[in-house]
This record gives sequence, C-alpha cells and structure tokens, in this order.
Amino acid sequence: MRLLKEYPNEDYSLIDWHIEQGDLLGSIPEIREKYYKSLDGLNLCIRPLYINNKDEGCWRNYDNFIKAFNDITDKRIYDNKIARNKIKALREIFRKGKKDTEIYLKTNKIENFFNGFWNMRTEYCFSGDTCLYYDAVEVLDYFLKLE
Repeated sequence: MRLLKEYPNEDYSLIDWHIEQGDLLGSIPEIREKYYKSLDGLNLCIRPLYINNKDEGCWRNYDNFIKAFNDITDKRIYDNKIARNKIKALREIFRKGKKDTEIYLKTNKIENFFNGFWNMRTEYCFSGDTCLYYDAVEVLDYFLKLE
C-alpha cells in the first residue's frame, strides 16, 4: 500500500471502506480514479486513513475524518435551519468541482462551517487537489461515532 511506504520503519494501521453505489467494477484504485474525481480533476476522498499516525505532516488520518464528520453534523448547521438534504447534496456538488462547491456553499450560507483540519488550509472544502469533506458526507447515513 502506497501510504504505508511513506513510513516504512513505523507500525501504522489504516482504515478504508467503499460504499457500493451500483454497478462499479474494478479494483479500489481503479474505482477511485474513475468515480472519486471531480470534473475539474480533484480527488474527492482522503481515504485510506491512518488510525494511529500522529505525525504532524500526516493529515490523512481518522482524527481529521472525525473533525470533518463533526463539521457536517454540527448543531449550528441545524440550528440555522439548514436542511440535512442540503448537506447530503454536497456529495454531488463536490463531484462538479471546487467552483460549483464555492457557489453552493455561499448560496446556502454554509461556507463558514467547513474550516478544514488543524493543519490544512482549505478553500470551500478543498485543500490543494483534495476534497476534505467528501468521505464524511458519503457516510452521513451510515456512520455511527462511538465514544
């Protein structure tokens, strides 16, 4: 696995998943290349996630996924009467790309809820060539956070 090769002398664990959305064929890398890219060529997922890598340069980790999930389920969103379906619609908006995401967030007045991770600068849910929130939106109906 590519990410494990980044830290060859360490003992790290990773987590990954795939939610079947229909007739997708191929390996995980092939599926991600075909279905997890935005129209402007940006990566939509941050998976696989390190479980136990606390290296400051490693932002693809479970703690950041939980931060993204907390952002999209933040009580302030629902206190402001932002419908859950508007958050779920982000999944398709992210696929359209960064500019469409910016327009959608501003139009729905929710751009301030997606501040990124502690060590990542974001612009409208994207940092560099990667969407930091797609994974959290994708699992919104399936993920149960355990304490």
